[in-house]
Amino acid sequence: MTLFRIAICTIVTTIASLNLGSSATAQSVILTITGEMSLANNKNTIDFDRDSLKKMAWKDVTVENSFLDGAHSFSGTPLADLLRFIGVSSGKLRALALDGYSVEIPVSDAFQKDVILAMDHNGKPMRIRDRGPIWIIYPKQKDLSYRSSDDEKMIWQLRYIEVLAD
Repeated sequence: MTLFRIAICTIVTTIASLNLGSSATAQSVILTITGEMSLANNKNTIDFDRDSLKKMAWKDVTVENSFLDGAHSFSGTPLADLLRFIGVSSGKLRALALDGYSVEIPVSDAFQKDVILAMDHNGKPMRIRDRGPIWIIYPKQKDLSYRSSDDEKMIWQLRYIEVLAD
């Protein structure tokens, strides 16, 4: 419930601070992570802007998914790298989008399925109206480790992640 209240209070601020016609500026917070993690301040909150996420790692993937026709290129920070950085190796994540959609994601997915926090689509930064600034992408794998049940976890317009205790 606390995450929901934080989200409501800051969604308006976030939308106002992001120019809907362009990508987020380097100083704009695009992702806030709360909850149980090793690397956090006293409030168990960490904010990231695009540049800080991009400095962690950057991965390019070409994938097909149920939301777009044909193959598309996505680039972003591997979720596993972000979780290692904040000291999370197990449990679940609650992801919350700007529109209020939320979903729980097993931490194991990040390490087993090459999930990325996509910030670029076909070489261009994603805008809010284009499912940005962050879209969680589950690449379809040739070994069929991708399942249609992963579709519900591919949340776009991601703004918050809450790390849930085991």
